[in-house]
Amino acid sequence: MFDDPKSEQNLQQAPVTNNEEVKPQSENLQPVVGAEPLAQPEQQFDYQAPITKKSSSKIILIVVLIFLFLVVAAGAFSVFGTGLFVSDNSDPIDDTNTANNSDIEATTPTDSDLSVTIPATDDTQVDVDLDTDGDGLKDNEETLFNTNPLKADTDDDGLSDYQEIQLYETNPLKVDTDGDTYPDGEEVKNGYNPNGPGKLLNL
Repeated sequence: MFDDPKSEQNLQQAPVTNNEEVKPQSENLQPVVGAEPLAQPEQQFDYQAPITKKSSSKIILIVVLIFLFLVVAAGAFSVFGTGLFVSDNSDPIDDTNTANNSDIEATTPTDSDLSVTIPATDDTQVDVDLDTDGDGLKDNEETLFNTNPLKADTDDDGLSDYQEIQLYETNPLKVDTDGDTYPDGEEVKNGYNPNGPGKLLNL
């Protein structure tokens, strides 16, 4: 049952001499495949105290107080803080640039220098017989009919404004008064009535 210390196995080992280095026997051992380790390491947990309702409400209260403080601080800065960065120095700005042309003398005109004399004329009447465009209608008549006093044929139909108003009684603002697709001047030139159907009577 017990091994004899003087057994054959123990004697087969060579005696240790003083010059040799002693090696431990565990150095040559190989682990056994499929064997369970003798001791399992215990799992280590970071234990935290459970968050209670009381501690979470404290955190929320602290966050709300910090937020309110920041809001009040921002409001106070916007109302009172704008003057913090503005200098209260009310000294006028000293312009050190001086003109090199000391010969130039500045003068200010007086009221007597600015007076203008307008000569009185007796010719203040407007010429009512004026016909600027030369179409036979006076300028004041052209304004009554809304025609252009600077253009003899306002609608460019081939008849002057005078011919349309005084002779043919057509519209001086429409190219084709009767709407038959022929311009008023073209109809008169070919002997047709520009104001409706039919031919013109020989006048």
